[in-house]
Amino acid sequence: ISHVYDQRVATLAIAGDAIPRYGASWPELGTLDAREHIQAFQLRNTPGQSIAATFMADDELEVGRPGRRAYSLFVLGHENDTGYAESYTWFRDAVADGKAAPRYFDHLDWDGDGSDEILLDVFGNQKRGFAALSRQGDSWIRSYQDDCTQP
Repeated sequence: ISHVYDQRVATLAIAGDAIPRYGASWPELGTLDAREHIQAFQLRNTPGQSIAATFMADDELEVGRPGRRAYSLFVLGHENDTGYAESYTWFRDAVADGKAAPRYFDHLDWDGDGSDEILLDVFGNQKRGFAALSRQGDSWIRSYQDDCTQP
């Protein structure tokens, strides 16, 4: 699904709320410039559309060494009656924890439970891996993650 203005603005608002919550520094040129990837999609058996975006500070959404103040922030939002609300965030301080920068890749129901899981493409210092998000009640959890910090 092609993303629209309201979805783009929603990802900026979700990231704007999340950055101070994680104690991260504000991106030098703001969240719009830090947004590296955005994708709108429709989950199976779920009303409203969903939106995912990845924000990068002092780094790129690719395999490679991060900068000295690098972090990534992945946000997931879901449409409700009033707009888009935060569904899930994944913050990763590349300096303290190693680079593991996720972006939306696809969604599908791979466990056959009738609801979709989300597959993320994750970029590390020296390799690329995958992670999965699954629903647990009304929340999303990271149910799988490759270690992409080691070669």
